[in-house]
Amino acid sequence: MFYFPSPAETDIPFRFMVITTEGNMIARMRLGVNEHEIIQDFKVREKAVTWIDLPESTDHSYEFHYTYYDQDGQAIDR
Repeated sequence: MFYFPSPAETDIPFRFMVITTEGNMIARMRLGVNEHEIIQDFKVREKAVTWIDLPESTDHSYEFHYTYYDQDGQAIDR
């Protein structure tokens, strides 16, 4: 996973990028961003790039917490 901030002088929101490969076993991610929670689903064993728009932050700082889940809904240990 990578976090790429957008330039502050544009109207483009800050975004979080997730890259998956054919070896991906993650079907869902619960992403905590500051005080917000975002649920993102993924296709298992598929190459893809997913962009997640982040909620606004008055000071452009972010704290992330995340949990991955397999296709049966079980949390995956990191």
